[in-house]
Amino acid sequence: MKILFLSLLLICFASLAACGGNNKKPGKSHMDRASYYNDLIKDVIGISPKQLGLKLSDKETLVYGVITEQNVGGFLLLVSAAYNNGEIVEIVYGGNCLVISGENGIKSGISRLMYDTANKYLKYYEEDIKKYWKKHDELALSKNLLMTLFIEQNSERVRNEAKKFVESAQKYIGGLTSVEKEGSLPEAGEIKIIFLTNKGRFFVQDTTDAITAYGSKFALFFKERSDIASMVFSDFSFTGK
Repeated sequence: MKILFLSLLLICFASLAACGGNNKKPGKSHMDRASYYNDLIKDVIGISPKQLGLKLSDKETLVYGVITEQNVGGFLLLVSAAYNNGEIVEIVYGGNCLVISGENGIKSGISRLMYDTANKYLKYYEEDIKKYWKKHDELALSKNLLMTLFIEQNSERVRNEAKKFVESAQKYIGGLTSVEKEGSLPEAGEIKIIFLTNKGRFFVQDTTDAITAYGSKFALFFKERSDIASMVFSDFSFTGK
């Protein structure tokens, strides 16, 4: 837990106005950071196996993605997602977002979905882009204006760790009955773990102390996801590769 918190806190850049919107240029009434980050989170929990390029059997319940959400004291929300195609997402709500692409870059998967979302929000900056940013492509604009970095050349190590982590999630879904439908975020001091499966979204939610306590069923699982976050931070946070 501490590794995840410290790693992502370090890459949470200084405050920069983000925006809200839809397919059209968003109006000033939607100029709030929450709108953008809420849409990013909707992307990570709403993506389907088909969008990820996965074909899953219907004979059994199979996990294809895992999202961990940690509310640190009511002032910082950390959202981490991993998928069975090797893609990774790290979001500091109100701060920066890293989207670690799979083998196909931003052409498919969660990377494509979030790239499209970012481009919708860039419409607010159309006039400024024409004046000051016209030599920059969408990836650079997302990085500088939306604090969302798309890393297309993902390392094989990160991809493999993401796949292994999601595969390990199979042993944690037995007995889970709570179904996630509304995408609500955890309260202050809580952790929520969402398991994306071909049979729906199952989840567990409890206090940070309970989830990470010695003897907790999910303590090691949460730590393993924290270790991946540290790996991502180590590989990409300063180099921007």
